[in-house]
Amino acid sequence: MSSRIDAIPQGSRRRRPLRAARRARLAPYVSGAFGLIAVGVLLAFLYQTGAFTTKPKPVEEAVVPADHVTVSTSTITGLDSQQRPYSISAKTAIQDKDEPKFIKLNDVSGATNRKNGEAITFQSQKGLYNSDVKTLDLDTEVVIQSKDRFTARMDKAHVVVGEKRLTSDVPVQVQLSNGTINANGVQITNDGNNILFLNGVKAHFGSSKSQGDSTP
Repeated sequence: MSSRIDAIPQGSRRRRPLRAARRARLAPYVSGAFGLIAVGVLLAFLYQTGAFTTKPKPVEEAVVPADHVTVSTSTITGLDSQQRPYSISAKTAIQDKDEPKFIKLNDVSGATNRKNGEAITFQSQKGLYNSDVKTLDLDTEVVIQSKDRFTARMDKAHVVVGEKRLTSDVPVQVQLSNGTINANGVQITNDGNNILFLNGVKAHFGSSKSQGDSTP
């Protein structure tokens, strides 16, 4: 019985070494081609990710929930109980669809006018405006100022915008033209004419010594 090797034609046996030699010669080129393809894919990926640009990749802004409406550079205007205009501005305003009367504000500033025309300004880092009752809750680095009269600083304040009434139950410092008053709360009423300091009041006027628990 003949073996399987004896059954293979002699020409086929000669061609096999030739094909093997040819594949051996082509192997470096095939490997090189695959290497170039891999490098090309890597370069394309790095280009898309911005690895070859000198400009920094911009920081993505915080995503606002879908049930909120955001307005940039917003201004709220209206009239107080004495029919004098007021305005409240903010860098951004976020309104909840479920409770549209509440508007969250960032970088707040605003102004209202007294009966004599004098402006009272306010500012804070954050705020919450209730459009139904026209109140404004100021939060963080609150500053209330009446030019040439006083500058009040505190962390929180509640403002009834229509009545120009402000109350705060946190430590407050008020700078006057002739001195400084520190207290643990304040109320500003009657068109800004009445300023009542609350709890542990300390006042310093001119060169006089501080007086404890006194209300000017």
